[in-house]
Formats: sequence, structure tokens, C-alpha cells
Amino acid sequence: ISGESYAEAVNVWGKNFSGSFSITLQGSRSFTDLGTASSGANPVGNGSAGYGTLTDTTKAWGVNAYQNLWVEITGGTGSGQIRPIHLNTATVLTIVGRWDTIPDGTSTYKIFSLATTIDGTALTHCVKIKNGQQGINLQYLKMLNASNILEPSGGSSWSLMYCHIQGGAWGVNASGGSSGSIYACVSRLNSLGDIIMDRAATVSQVKRCRFTGSSTRSIHVAAAAVMYDLTETYIGQIASGGVGVYCFMGGILLTDAYLEVDGCASHGINLFANGVIYANGNYGAVTTQVIKNNGGWGVLAASGAFANGVSGMTYSGNASGTYTPTTATVGGNT
Repeated sequence: ISGESYAEAVNVWGKNFSGSFSITLQGSRSFTDLGTASSGANPVGNGSAGYGTLTDTTKAWGVNAYQNLWVEITGGTGSGQIRPIHLNTATVLTIVGRWDTIPDGTSTYKIFSLATTIDGTALTHCVKIKNGQQGINLQYLKMLNASNILEPSGGSSWSLMYCHIQGGAWGVNASGGSSGSIYACVSRLNSLGDIIMDRAATVSQVKRCRFTGSSTRSIHVAAAAVMYDLTETYIGQIASGGVGVYCFMGGILLTDAYLEVDGCASHGINLFANGVIYANGNYGAVTTQVIKNNGGWGVLAASGAFANGVSGMTYSGNASGTYTPTTATVGGNT
């Protein structure tokens, strides 16, 4: 899809398919800078969510000029890797998550933004996938300003890769047994939150994503929905009394290594009405899951909620405290 701005919604349904089937909707990219790395690094040790870095000592970038864009390693060591940019200084790009192969002085790179926009202003959604549609893949798309930016339902399957979601009520509103995955995406400034899952929706993985600026909660998992693998992801700046992660009415969340929940106005993680979280750490120590600087508890469990492994997370600066056996058992909660 060419580098334009489109004011129409995209609706996907009605295909009777058999066997392996997929459709990819792919936008174009705009490359804003390039160079050769001086070095790269991954975080070392526990006690920090940690992020990979790429250093180019020949640059003089404006601080955070490339925040919420992407860097691609185009040649040399680590070629083919693409990561969202979390922060940058004059010479260092800090990525969301880690490098699979750490760049070095042979690594060439490009920084890019997304050049294709679906503008959902005054629309109920930017992209809707329903009625059992399978293998709908969205890549390199900037989607803005609809009530629900992406709305999968009715047993559909989907994936988001390298997309920017902004200005909706919900970024992703998944329901009705739909299943999907989210990789290396940026979601910000959504009025209710970044991801809501209910009515048995599943997400197999949320990895290497940056979620900021929602006013109610970033991630909401409820009504028998399951998010299996929240890892190498930053959740921050949730305002107006909002929480970072909310599990409700039997919603289940599995978190994993190098997760950070930072600076939410209320609780970092709030479990309520039989909500469940497993901090399982398959990809690394649980201590690399960092819950910090939140206005309420680091983790709050109430009304039959269940939290497994959260005592291994790293906590700092949460206004009401961390998560302790004493506070966990008050009122009969687990």
C-alpha cells in the first residue's frame, strides 16, 4: 500500500478458505537516517528490565528525536533485525527489548518511520476482521483516531508487526474467540487503553512493543481471555488513575523476561475478580520484570485474584508498596 493517508476503514470478512491461507496488508516506510554502528550491547544481569543499544559515535542526533520510530540492521552482524526505538541520545539508540544478535562495527543500519496511514477519524475502526477470517497480517501501517484501531472478532486470526497505533479509544479490541500476535509495535495516546481482550480471545505473544500514554489501562485481559507471552515490552505513562495491566473476571496473563511497567498513575498490575497472572520467566530470570514508579501498588490482587511468581519481580518507587505475602492475603485474597 503506497505511502499515502487513507480516510477509509478496512473490513475483512466473507472468504471461504481451505488449507493454508493468508493476506498481508503492508504499508511503505520512510527512511530518515542511516549509518554504520560503532558498537551494540544487550543488558547484563538481573534487577533491570534492560534494553539493547546501538551506538554510532559519528552522529549528533537530537535527544529522543527518533523515539517511537524503528531501526533496522541492514548489513553486517545482526542483519535483518528490526526494533522499535525506546529512547535516543546524541549517539545512542536504545531499543525496546534485546538484540538476538548484538550489532558491532560491521553493522549498517537505517532508521525509518511509517509512510502509509489509515485515518479512522469519525469511524468505528481502522481495520475490522471478523467471521472466522484467517491469517490476516498487518505490517508497516500507521493507524489513527478510530474508536477501535484494530477490531478482530468471530474466531478470526491476525497479526500486527511494525505498526503504529495512536489516538483511538482502544488500540486493539479483540473478542469472540479471535487469536493474534503483536510484535515490535508502538501504541500510544489511546484514551481507554492499548489492548483489550475478552470473550475468550487469545494473543499468543506481545513482544518488543512500546505502550505509552493511555488514560485508563494499557492492557486489559478479561472474561476468559488469555495473553500468553508479554515479554521484552515497555508499559508506561498511564495517566488519570489508570493501571499498566488489568486482569479481570478470569482473564489470564503470562508475563516474561525484560518487561517493564513504569510510571502508571495507579497500580502497575491490578488483578481483580479472579484475574490471574503467571510471571513465568521462560526467557530469563523473573527479576528482569520491573514494576516501578507507579502511583499505587506494584501488584494488587483482590476478590479471588491469583498471582504466581510476582515475588520474584523487581520493584522500586511504587507509592503504596510492592507485593508482599501480608498484603496479598488481606481479606482472604490469594
